Amino acid sequence: MLTRWCGDFNSDEAIVGLMAKHILEGHIPIFFYGQFYLGSLEAMIAAVIFWLFDDMNGLLLRLSPVTSYLAFVTVSFVWLDTWHNRSTAVWGSLFLALPPAMLTVHTYGANGGNAEMLFLGGLLFLLVQRGFTSGWSYGRVFSVGLVAGLALWTHPLSVFYLFTVLVVWGLGSPQWPEWRSCLGHLSLLVWLIVGLGLTTLALIALIAFNLAIDVLYIQRLLIGAILITWITVITVLRWRKQLTPNASSQSHAELYLFWLGLGGILGIAPMIYYFFNPGNSTGGVDNFNFITWQRLPELWQLHLFGIIPALIGLRTHTDSASWLMILTKIGLAAVFVAIFLHFGKRYRQALLDLLLLRPITPQPEHYVWLLGSLIMGFGFVNGNNYVIEHIRYFLPMLFVLSGMVGLALAHWQRFQPVLVILLAVFIWGYYGVINWQYYQSLPQVCSAQQVVDFLESQQIKGGQAYYQNAYKLTFLSREKLIIAPYRSRDRYESYTHYVATLPRQTYILEAGSETEQFLLEVGSPTAFTLKTIDNINIFTAVDTQ
Repeated sequence: MLTRWCGDFNSDEAIVGLMAKHILEGHIPIFFYGQFYLGSLEAMIAAVIFWLFDDMNGLLLRLSPVTSYLAFVTVSFVWLDTWHNRSTAVWGSLFLALPPAMLTVHTYGANGGNAEMLFLGGLLFLLVQRGFTSGWSYGRVFSVGLVAGLALWTHPLSVFYLFTVLVVWGLGSPQWPEWRSCLGHLSLLVWLIVGLGLTTLALIALIAFNLAIDVLYIQRLLIGAILITWITVITVLRWRKQLTPNASSQSHAELYLFWLGLGGILGIAPMIYYFFNPGNSTGGVDNFNFITWQRLPELWQLHLFGIIPALIGLRTHTDSASWLMILTKIGLAAVFVAIFLHFGKRYRQALLDLLLLRPITPQPEHYVWLLGSLIMGFGFVNGNNYVIEHIRYFLPMLFVLSGMVGLALAHWQRFQPVLVILLAVFIWGYYGVINWQYYQSLPQVCSAQQVVDFLESQQIKGGQAYYQNAYKLTFLSREKLIIAPYRSRDRYESYTHYVATLPRQTYILEAGSETEQFLLEVGSPTAFTLKTIDNINIFTAVDTQ
């Protein structure tokens, strides 16, 4: 898949590559160009790889997410091996090493931090659970805060890892039984007011995003609120002897909170720096398509017949109706149904603990249940109609599924020889066939590189192309050509400004609807020369001088 990177290389990945190039030139972006909610960690890793190999291409660029994903597999192996056994770790990690075909695309594509988010989220769980089992120290608390802050800066989906940790941490707290008893004595009216308040806050958040309120302003408010809360709570805890004379003087909770917050602040330090020193803006936030009542049937259909089958490998790049594929899908579905039923039965108690908010001794299954529920619920918030795009929001389910698969298969010791055959045929053999077919479908010759070579031979300095090709061509030329997006928002605004100053305009359009639309809009097609390379049409304005 990596050797034919040019076949499915896209502009989102090219932007990461351009960011890495700018980092090597001394201009360090804090966020993904055009999107304030994705950090630049992936581009920083790519910059290191470019520097080590003294080269810059799509293959090296994709080593950045591949490296992070391998780190995620390693952390998951340690997680399962430490709190279960080696057999569980092997089965679970093997599932991650060869994931379902529709998820594979997001494990090697440099799309802004998906693999890094998986690694940091898994590492956060590992550090927190070690704290529960081995005891907390200032260094361990600081590490948890640092990883949590880095994860929050890297990818917004990390908030589900953070929420999972907070819930598990709260339910595992020695003070939770007392707090739970106090909450149980609250009147129905109080609970109604609290519920209405939380619902109102949620609606305000939804309306704010739908109105595309400046995300920079929202994040400034959020960081300000976090800092004020952190300082206030530390102050209250520090002077608890004066506030509550009977309080214990041995716990020093304020010191643990100080080191936790300090780690978190260092983790999100790039965000804090950028929010108060924005300089040249690199974009905002795209509008989300939030759920409406009218879309509920559509989203249920998307999940039941699109997302869930894709998560376990029943939907792929090249679906086929052949009898072998149908038989394979039946077998694959049967294996996963058995895994889900086994996991649900064996770890039902952990689910009840979370639903009833019982005091717990944190166990791995608590993380799995809670994270899985949050991710599946979030799927309804932004209802993209395309499975291949929408499934990226479900990437944390890889952590959940690996735990389920590992625990179930390690438990069925008597049937392991049969399971090995079933998995080899139904799952990994199936993935191999599908991925090989997809690999074979990718072009061996990079037409985009041919376009770049032609433009450079004609001494053309820049032009315009639709988004899917604009940044890709710019990256392949190493910015010797500046191709701005045609009829869409520029993620790096200086490109559009530069192209507008060029004396000769050039348009790089794919054959079909892009070319047809362009010809309808231009007044005189004869004012352009045409060069066709593969399925790409290059229109260059005739020099009248």
